[in-house]
Amino acid sequence: MPCRKPRQDKKTRLLSGTPQIAGGREFKGQAFVAKPDTILFKDFVLGKFYKRRILLTNVSLTFNSFKILDLPETVTDFFEISYERPGRMSAGMSVLLEITFMPKVNEDIITELSFLSSTGPFSIPLHCLTQTVAPKLNTNVVRFDNIVMGERVTFRLKVMNNGAKSTMFYFHDAATGKRIAPSEALTAATVAAAAAGSTTPGESEAAGLKSRSPSSPEGEQETKEDDIVEYLKTEEDLLAQAAAVGEACLEYPAGLSELQYSTVGSVGSYTETYHDITFAPLSPGRFKEERVLHFDHTEETIKLTIVATSIKVPIYVAEPVVDMKCCVYDKLYRKNVVVKNRGKISFKIFAKPPLELQDFVEFNPDMGFIQPDVDFEMKMKFRPSKDILAKCGKYAIPGKEVIAVPILVQVPEMALPVYYTLFARLTTGEVTFNNNVIDHGNCFISQSSMQVVKMKNNGRLPMRFGFVNLPKEVEVQPNDGFGALMPQEEKDVCIIVKPSSAVYRDLSLTVQTTMNLSSSIRIKYQGLETPLKFDHTVLKFASCCPGDKITHSVFATNTTKTSQTFEFAVPRPSQSFLRITPNVETIGPGATCRFEIEYCPPSSLLSSQEDGQAGDIDVTANDQGEPDNTEGDGKTEIEEEKKTGTEEDNMREPAAGLESDTLGSLKFFEGEVKKSYREDINEPWSVHSRWSLPCFVQGSSSDVPPIFIDVHTTLVKRILDIDTAHLDFGQLAVGQTKVLPLRVRNYGAVQAPLIPSGLNSTGPFCVVNAIRDVPPNDFQLLSLQFAPLAQGVRSEILTLSCPTLGKTLTITLKGKGVSPVLIVSPPGTTGVTCTGTAASITKIDQWATDASGKGDNLCKHVLAGDVGKSVLTLCNSSVFPLRYNLQTLGVVHENFNSKDCYDISPPEGQIDPGEEKNLEVVFQPDHERIWSYKFESKIEVPNQVEEHVVRLVGRCWNTQMYCVGAGGSGGGEDEEERVLEEMENRFKLPVKLKGVEEVASSEVGVQDPKREDIVLKFPKDDDTIEKGIVVGSIALNDPKMGSNGTFEIVLDKESPSAAFFAATPDKGSVSPGQEVQVTFKFTPPPKPGQDGSDSGSIEVGQWTKVLANVICKGGYKPEGAPDERVFKVLLIGYVNV
Repeated sequence: MPCRKPRQDKKTRLLSGTPQIAGGREFKGQAFVAKPDTILFKDFVLGKFYKRRILLTNVSLTFNSFKILDLPETVTDFFEISYERPGRMSAGMSVLLEITFMPKVNEDIITELSFLSSTGPFSIPLHCLTQTVAPKLNTNVVRFDNIVMGERVTFRLKVMNNGAKSTMFYFHDAATGKRIAPSEALTAATVAAAAAGSTTPGESEAAGLKSRSPSSPEGEQETKEDDIVEYLKTEEDLLAQAAAVGEACLEYPAGLSELQYSTVGSVGSYTETYHDITFAPLSPGRFKEERVLHFDHTEETIKLTIVATSIKVPIYVAEPVVDMKCCVYDKLYRKNVVVKNRGKISFKIFAKPPLELQDFVEFNPDMGFIQPDVDFEMKMKFRPSKDILAKCGKYAIPGKEVIAVPILVQVPEMALPVYYTLFARLTTGEVTFNNNVIDHGNCFISQSSMQVVKMKNNGRLPMRFGFVNLPKEVEVQPNDGFGALMPQEEKDVCIIVKPSSAVYRDLSLTVQTTMNLSSSIRIKYQGLETPLKFDHTVLKFASCCPGDKITHSVFATNTTKTSQTFEFAVPRPSQSFLRITPNVETIGPGATCRFEIEYCPPSSLLSSQEDGQAGDIDVTANDQGEPDNTEGDGKTEIEEEKKTGTEEDNMREPAAGLESDTLGSLKFFEGEVKKSYREDINEPWSVHSRWSLPCFVQGSSSDVPPIFIDVHTTLVKRILDIDTAHLDFGQLAVGQTKVLPLRVRNYGAVQAPLIPSGLNSTGPFCVVNAIRDVPPNDFQLLSLQFAPLAQGVRSEILTLSCPTLGKTLTITLKGKGVSPVLIVSPPGTTGVTCTGTAASITKIDQWATDASGKGDNLCKHVLAGDVGKSVLTLCNSSVFPLRYNLQTLGVVHENFNSKDCYDISPPEGQIDPGEEKNLEVVFQPDHERIWSYKFESKIEVPNQVEEHVVRLVGRCWNTQMYCVGAGGSGGGEDEEERVLEEMENRFKLPVKLKGVEEVASSEVGVQDPKREDIVLKFPKDDDTIEKGIVVGSIALNDPKMGSNGTFEIVLDKESPSAAFFAATPDKGSVSPGQEVQVTFKFTPPPKPGQDGSDSGSIEVGQWTKVLANVICKGGYKPEGAPDERVFKVLLIGYVNV
């Protein structure tokens, strides 16, 4: 046991090697390199001996040695290794090893020859291979690109065998795995003969066809020898017979196809062989075969793909069937036969008519060279005669007068011949009408009149016709008067007249046919001026969905000089879903009336969309939308509705004055409805309708037709929908935000991506959440925000586009940004405040002085010490609360107690939306002034648009009686206007301290300003003007303190001009709270000449003045005041001397 561990460690070191360090470097890697690096014994045979030598070189950094380890026990008896032992080998030294192989079993040996060196173990691969088959192809894909039909191209496939055994190979089908059996036609000899240049199947077939061609003399001889010709019965068979001449060249011989090759081959050992694969197409297209090659003596297989494409022959006729249409006997027809070259080189061609057509067909030119991608035109002249059918023989149908003759285009350089067919119908015929004179009668110039005539082709072959050189008033339908007639066919032709003026016309229409014949029809009509002119007579409504509503406006103008009453009738209102407003109206001469046509399909139609039905819409057309031409006019007439007792469901009662029999005799419920729904091709449900709305004019005779308006509607299924197309955010304060939801629904079967657009990036509207795709049959909720930046109504349109569904949704967003709106009562007017700013100024200058402050009598004057009251009303018309604050403007005259004489309460507060707030205004002066007490206060409201200012004006008197100018044009100039307010005595004291005031004023030299007179100045040249004053009595807070007052007007009798003035009344009494208007009249002496004296005297005059004293007595007076108070009025007038 003690010796086992050291032995094990030594063995481990030997197996792992010892690190080799030389020059400070440690060697890593394999220490010995063998040349060659693999010991290979290939294609060995049992019983023979094989030797191989290898050179083993030391590539380590210094001395090294090696030891050969034993081979595996299964193969150690097959090998002998001999070499000269070198001992320790220096770096770069080599030794030669000889290995002898003695095979004893016929099996491949794959092993390694292992060595043990000083730096570690290494090994050399040892391979012994038996004789095998190693097949290989030069390519696994055989390609034939763009081979022209009829040509043969051979590809030589190289099959190689890198093995020591010869082998046979076979072609197998890759799909089924079965071996492809060889046929007689595909033997190696056949394929080799074809490749060596023998006649191709196409060439031999073409040669045979040329011998059977109708152009060959042999074919003519056979026809002459056989007098019995079997004629075909139909045109299709005749064309097929002519086409079969060229198609016979495109048939493969029995057993051959487009790909021709032998399915069996062989290859020797270490040799190669070639296997031919031929592509001989007779039809264009792409061919592909998947094959697998199997080899003898090996299980290895090789896949082979054969891909071939063939193209059409370069020379061909653009029209395989040159249809001459309808040809009249003995007339000349020309046709360009276009020969095309789709190849890359030019070709020479010859054109020669066959024997059957030599007397009837000519070519010019009959020979030419066709360049690549250039059309070559040969002009063919065709002049048939009546004996052409007999000469064409089997290529004609004598009973139907139809020929179809194959014609050969000779191309010497092309393998396949080129044929085309001349097809012609021969006839003689003319066209006739059932009525050669058409009278349309009366017709409005803004409408059209249509009559149907029957047009018949008397020939036995189809023909084309056209109405040519039509007058501008005439239109022919269908197809604008052009069409075709089958043999013996009658066709309805609509002759439509559109008068351009109110005159009688007699016209002639010319009909030209392809027979080069013409005929004429006579047209007569009387044009009438329309009593009503519509700006639109055809309305095409946009597509809409059930539940939607579309409105169009139409203007009707009365073109006559009398009033016109009209009525519209809606055909089948329960099925057309149309409504006219108004449908009965009277229009004056030259007047214009607007009426609306609404299309309102009900939402109930949605329930039947999945079944492809149009609800209860009754359609007379079939499901494919083909109308039933009952009258040949190209229109579908809707059947009359079933009557259920009355005709109210079919039409309205006519308007007053319109005769019932007129409505009943006209077909005004015309229309057309086409429904469409095909689930197999995913065609969505839709209904397309056309309705004719007649307009009946009162007083029209029975031979005057109604005026029609055509309405086209389209009903489609709703795929992408929203809850509402109009989203109103209402009123919102500036600076605030409001979010509303919008639901987008997808009724389709595919996912709907939404692309928004239309919103202003800096506007008040935006989409808050992310817009994602709407899943099928699901919805998405959008959050739309409104954040007004300024006041006013804002509106934007949000567009949601879905390119996948081809739908677009538009949502109108509307909101109103509002600032606080304050309404002040009494209302104000725009003016300038005492600070010089513009504002809405509310003026309060009348005061209630009774005890309650709510007296019926308001006065502009207040007794000193009393209180006058008024009310200021503030109304909040906004949708949110409003806060206000009163701010005093300018300088306010104070009372003796240093308090303001005005007070407004409450000075600040909040007003709820839609509510009012009454503010109490108090006027409490304590002394008399010459001037009015004025006060201005600004009503401050945040974000208000217009500033509001309250202006308070009031006058104060020490006595109950007062006198002022009347004001206005009849008033005088009051003393308030004549004395500057800056002259006011600032040391003014109350009446009780008048003595103290006089002493103080005399000491400082300040005098109280004198009250000026009231001035009444009369104009110079107008003695009818009257001036006036107002004498009043103040209503006191305490009625017991005051009493009635009296006044008397005394003129200065000493003035000589006193006689010219008179006062009315000159005395009277005044009750508290009342005022008396006193009028002064000026009556000057007459001017010179007015009294009959000499008028030539010079006029001389002067201004005269008279003082009138207004003596007021009674009423309240302060203590110490005199019993009467005198107010002076200065009267001024112009007197002639």
